[in-house]
Amino acid sequence: MRKITMRTIIYVILTLAVASPAFAEPGLSGALKTLSGIAAPAAPAGKEPEKAAAEAAPVSVPKADFAELQPDLSAIKVQKVIDPLTLLTTSGAIYKLSGIDIPENSDIAVAALKELTTLLTEQDIKVYLTRDEKLGRQNRLGQTLAQIERKKDALWIEGHLLANGLARVRTTAANPEMAKPMLALEDAARAQKLGLWADAQYAILTPAQAAEKKNSFQIIEGEIFNVAQKNNETFLNFEQDWKKDFTIGVSPELRRDLSRRNMNFLSLAHKKVRVRGWVEDRNGPFISLDHGQQLELLNSDMPSLQEPVKPQNRSFKTPDAPEMKEVTEPEAPAIEKPALKMRKPANE
Repeated sequence: MRKITMRTIIYVILTLAVASPAFAEPGLSGALKTLSGIAAPAAPAGKEPEKAAAEAAPVSVPKADFAELQPDLSAIKVQKVIDPLTLLTTSGAIYKLSGIDIPENSDIAVAALKELTTLLTEQDIKVYLTRDEKLGRQNRLGQTLAQIERKKDALWIEGHLLANGLARVRTTAANPEMAKPMLALEDAARAQKLGLWADAQYAILTPAQAAEKKNSFQIIEGEIFNVAQKNNETFLNFEQDWKKDFTIGVSPELRRDLSRRNMNFLSLAHKKVRVRGWVEDRNGPFISLDHGQQLELLNSDMPSLQEPVKPQNRSFKTPDAPEMKEVTEPEAPAIEKPALKMRKPANE
């Protein structure tokens, strides 16, 4: 048997690499990957929607208005993209994209990671934080929650991912900011069936379908059948049988808070709404509302719960300081002493 030398092996590999058009990468690297089974076969003509969206020209995003948030003026540069939502900066700080959700372990997550890596690796960024230093700035892992903007061209990162169907809106009670523009970008991507919106598993559910998706984050749209109150909690029922139907629960604290924005939940009977949140099992599928931005009122005669709460610009005039008087010890009142009558001695 003829002895096979290393030179012969290398020659065969290079010959295959040059001759075969099936290799994903040119040269030695592509040949080795293909021979080891790493390289994928050629994609069929009909590509998966998520991959097609990722390869298409990106949808442009208008410059964002971050008036609801507070800018961090520090110099921040991205060192590495850890996952589709998380960035490691050169200072060692970790930032988490706020207000959006990307399905884990999905083709969308892979596409979003690739896009974020291309956009932000070794890039300077600006971050926008909640105005309240004690609320919504960090998650339980100690990561900073922020809306992110690429500094060189003011590209809004969350908006870019939403506009291209690589994310969906998922605000929280601590981070409700930017809900209105984010939902608008999500709507546009869904209308064009971009990215995840081309996949039926991420479609908006009807109330009747909600039971099939318990213990997961979902978006559900339908007409409210009636509104009930019990133990000071408000329930938005979507069918007559409240023990089995899909229901939205509203806490008394949130109801009072939204009443200040002219929101009367009792008026929602027979109104069409869209809600997003975690579907739990509580006498049927149930979403607990903990902030108004979760709920979209789809009838034109209803108020928007996504309007930003802008700080009030009031001109306050500093009141004049009251005139201060010197405090002195009080004078003792003059007490008139009674005149004493002297008695004459008896022998006088």
